[in-house]
Amino acid sequence: MYKNHLVFALSIFAGFAAAAQGTNQSSIQGKVTDKATGELLLGATIILESNSNGTMSDFDGNYALTGLSAGTYRVVGRFIAYNSIQQEVVVGDNETIVLDFAMESAVIAIENEAIVAVRQNRSSAVYMENVKKKETSMIDYVSSQDMQKNGDSDVSSAIKRVSGVYTMGNFVVVRGLSDRYVRTALNGAEIPSLDPKRSSVSMDLFPTNLVDNLVVVKTLNANLPSNYSGAYINVLTKDFPDSFTFNYSTSTGFNTNATFNDNFITSYAGNTQALGWDNGALDIPEGVLG
Repeated sequence: MYKNHLVFALSIFAGFAAAAQGTNQSSIQGKVTDKATGELLLGATIILESNSNGTMSDFDGNYALTGLSAGTYRVVGRFIAYNSIQQEVVVGDNETIVLDFAMESAVIAIENEAIVAVRQNRSSAVYMENVKKKETSMIDYVSSQDMQKNGDSDVSSAIKRVSGVYTMGNFVVVRGLSDRYVRTALNGAEIPSLDPKRSSVSMDLFPTNLVDNLVVVKTLNANLPSNYSGAYINVLTKDFPDSFTFNYSTSTGFNTNATFNDNFITSYAGNTQALGWDNGALDIPEGVLG
């Protein structure tokens, strides 16, 4: 008798668990593209307005919202420099809804009917990933976002983070090919070398706070000069700021072997040394003068 009751209770519990699991197996998935060009958008955010749960589109523009219960959802798609889109969708039990987003670029119309496109944030890694996907040649990059994260002070230290690239001194070597086979450009304009024996330039000339992106092209391209076989490095500087900006940084340091160490061996120079003169503590001892 007791065994029958136990089996009955377990069967009811399993039924409730299966029912609860079945109500959270629905999903919404789709692709995020540019409406005008059809380009796939990487890093677009897709959010459920009801509970603020969301996700981001991947390298192929795909997204997926899983584990949803049956019901009506308002789905919001957002991306930098694009107008947000809201779509309402009804989801059934164990149903997968395909919901694509074709997003339009945001524009601002002013009184004289001119249209100004919103400037994209070129310093972000998301922007450079979209550029990389459209390129026909093999490129790598270091974004301003990555330089700030890693604390690089100049391009010479930042460019070493690109695969296959290292430096000898401040000159770039790519895949074992010396700087003789590397060309450097600033915003697309090739920079002549100051050294007649070198083709590249010293990369520590460029501070990272003036650079948006470093683009390293490792294969030949019809749109670029043909006088390189190692790499073509394009240093892209920041745009003019829309408003006044002021950046200030400072640093300090000390030697743990000497600073705040009372046992550090040194010479006594008198209590007026900090003022720039000797109070007699550094005089030659009389026994030496003998």
